[in-house]
Amino acid sequence: MRELKDSTHAPVDGNSLRKVHLVFRIRRKSSGYVWIECNGRLHIEAGKGRKAVILSGRGLAVPTLPWDHVARNGGLSENEAWMKVSFDGLILHSTSTIHDLVGKSVDKVVGQSIFALMPGGENGPPPHHDQASANARLASAFRTASSGETVSALTVRLQLLRYNNIVDVTTVIYPPRSTDVAASSEADEDSPISDASRRLSVSSSSSGGIKPSSLIIQIKVNSNAPNKQIAHSGSTNVFEELETTRGTSWQYELHQLRLLNRRLKEDISGAKAKGKKTGTKKRKAENGLGEMGPPGSAGTASTGSGGGVRMQDSFTAAPRHQLTPGFGLIAPGTYYQ
Repeated sequence: MRELKDSTHAPVDGNSLRKVHLVFRIRRKSSGYVWIECNGRLHIEAGKGRKAVILSGRGLAVPTLPWDHVARNGGLSENEAWMKVSFDGLILHSTSTIHDLVGKSVDKVVGQSIFALMPGGENGPPPHHDQASANARLASAFRTASSGETVSALTVRLQLLRYNNIVDVTTVIYPPRSTDVAASSEADEDSPISDASRRLSVSSSSSGGIKPSSLIIQIKVNSNAPNKQIAHSGSTNVFEELETTRGTSWQYELHQLRLLNRRLKEDISGAKAKGKKTGTKKRKAENGLGEMGPPGSAGTASTGSGGGVRMQDSFTAAPRHQLTPGFGLIAPGTYYQ
């Protein structure tokens, strides 16, 4: 309503009419709600001055992904990126961590084909006669996931280009979950986690009957590092903020996330500055001022038998952003050294 009200202000100083972009929920005739995206601009009737906002809209298919599916396919990795891609592999959105994988920013990869990030790949899917390469296996997995032939995630091991180097990664492709068929045909019928996932798929109206046109993929660098612990229950939706049944305002939640990210950046800057000061003190201590604890230890100083200063080992609480509801890496209340 605020956007519509602000759009009615007449242009001044030769400026063009303000464009209007709206994303909102609207009730469907049968049941539930659906996301609608509208674009348009203000129209002023000539000679009468009457105003109207002319919009064209389309339904948005919001993905649904239970956390237990992520856990069953390797969970969260230390070095990974998430993408939304079209059925043909066109990158529609990517997390900023893609830079650590391929050395390119989000702006550089969005709009490209994921095949262009692979050795020997082009900006599009490979030809159908190519059946042996990793590019062909990935394209086949995209077709299988988008056709609705499976509700289970598909895993493809492939390589990505990072400058002049090759990065071995594992790509997990999560098929769209938009119908009750996906819920009723879930594998492992007797599993309580699967039952929770089926209830999520049936009850969630995020897709609203709109056929999804994209896939969610997770790209993880192959390593021996342990996976991150998932703090959410298996039935919780990864994209729960986008559910149409959520009671809070989407704009309010996005604003809160911006504030949280800002505080997180401040915490990181403060920790880096504190680390530099701690490093200076350690160097002074190594030059004869006292005995310090092992590298990376933290705590309060205490006097040892030799008169030197030694740092006591302690545990550090998880960062503030990881203790907030909805963060999936470390469970609230846990501690790490």
